Amino acid sequence: MGKSISMGNTKSLKYDESTDATYEFTFVYGSADGNCKKLVATNVVPIGVTTETAEAGEIVPIRLSNAGGTCWATAGAAISYGAKLMIDSSGRVTTHDSNASKYMVGIALEAATAAGDYIEILLNPSNIVGV
Repeated sequence: MGKSISMGNTKSLKYDESTDATYEFTFVYGSADGNCKKLVATNVVPIGVTTETAEAGEIVPIRLSNAGGTCWATAGAAISYGAKLMIDSSGRVTTHDSNASKYMVGIALEAATAAGDYIEILLNPSNIVGV
């Protein structure tokens, strides 16, 4: 794949996982080869949220973390309205546990009743890192 430059709030990158699909509305991080991978550690900086499902090797559009505004995200557990959010080990949002080494990625604009719910979030408000 050639070099890709973001022109606005989204970027399309090759999903670089050998065994696992990524699902829409999950967070990913950038890899050294210019591709992206599903975020599986809570202390890794996400580049954004996927907006479609992609299999390994496919191109996936990403809503960039610095885009601001709102976006959809997949909940990893029940979440209250207004909760500060972090990422779980599957790239989904969960209520932030106040550990400053974990990145705050947004604020819940609606509640989630269970893992797998799609919720609207305020993405990276004021580019806050940590809590």
